[in-house]
Amino acid sequence: MTPDLTALRASHPEWLIRPTAAGRLFMATRRNHSHLTAEELGAGLAMTLVEDTFEALTEALTAQARIETPKC
Repeated sequence: MTPDLTALRASHPEWLIRPTAAGRLFMATRRNHSHLTAEELGAGLAMTLVEDTFEALTEALTAQARIETPKC
């Protein structure tokens, strides 16, 4: 799969998504968040995600979105 960073960025505008300088890893950092609370960290949220593959980063971002979505 060829990484489609444009589509991933559009799907997750609250994250700054980019490959690392060496181009071997993919990372995402939350925008407009100076920190996460202890409660948010305990729930599994992360300020920065670093993954070996584009697919793994996509999955990690999806998992973060699931955690953030309130359960009804």
